Amino acid sequence: MRKLVFSMTLLCGFTSYSQGIPQKSQQLVSPQEVEKCSQHHHMQQMQLNDPARFATIFKDPLPNQSSKYKPGAGTEKLTGLIYTIPVVFHIIHNNGSENISDAQVQDALNILNRDYRKLNPDTSAIVAAFQGDAADVEIRFVFATVAPNGACFSGITRTVSTTTNDGSDGETQVAAVVSGNNVYQGVWLITAT
Repeated sequence: MRKLVFSMTLLCGFTSYSQGIPQKSQQLVSPQEVEKCSQHHHMQQMQLNDPARFATIFKDPLPNQSSKYKPGAGTEKLTGLIYTIPVVFHIIHNNGSENISDAQVQDALNILNRDYRKLNPDTSAIVAAFQGDAADVEIRFVFATVAPNGACFSGITRTVSTTTNDGSDGETQVAAVVSGNNVYQGVWLITAT
């Protein structure tokens, strides 16, 4: 369940760069007309364009949820149990400076962990109105060590592709990773390990 929720959050985050406010002919857009997330559009498009991939990614409906995971459960006190989530960084590059180093990827992972655990040094500067919202969410991200085919790897894949600077919807980059990275060619699923 947590992995599914996390993957949906990441999917929304990865597609957020393609969002925008629909342009009207020089008219102001009301808050009711602003689309905050276009994930559902991308999911529908994937279902139409690549039903096999859609079926593998969204095959498992939400399991029966205990009351622990129902709305409002986020207001409960911290448990002290840290959930560890393995992640894969897919680097798409064209043999240039965009082929960032493993050290840069490690630094990004460190920052992610610091922010999710509320360990960043500037938490004392949070605006008073938002101080109650900042929290240690008790999640730690680590590099995945096993690819979908069972091969061991570092948690980083590298794909040589000219799509590295393509700012469209991200589907071309996903297709490049699926068909040509240096670790595993296929759909990267979230699997329990």
